[in-house]
Amino acid sequence: MVQQGKTRQIDSSLFSRLDLRVSKAIALGESRKIELIGQVFNVLGRDNLGGLSTFYNTNVRSDAFGRIQAAQPRQQGEVAVRFVF
Repeated sequence: MVQQGKTRQIDSSLFSRLDLRVSKAIALGESRKIELIGQVFNVLGRDNLGGLSTFYNTNVRSDAFGRIQAAQPRQQGEVAVRFVF
């Protein structure tokens, strides 16, 4: 039963993410180099509901009906050093 004045919104599993990677290679001789890498995932910080598999709550009597109960991480960053020989 939906109470008067309250609306329910069904969550969407729409996926939208922008990732950014920056790298710089530095030569250390003829055949060796070092690469500096920086990455940011989900730059815009969008909420992406769901996970590896998306499950909606399908119990009509539940307050969480039509909602996805999990979300993927927001922004994450990574710094790496790669040695190529």
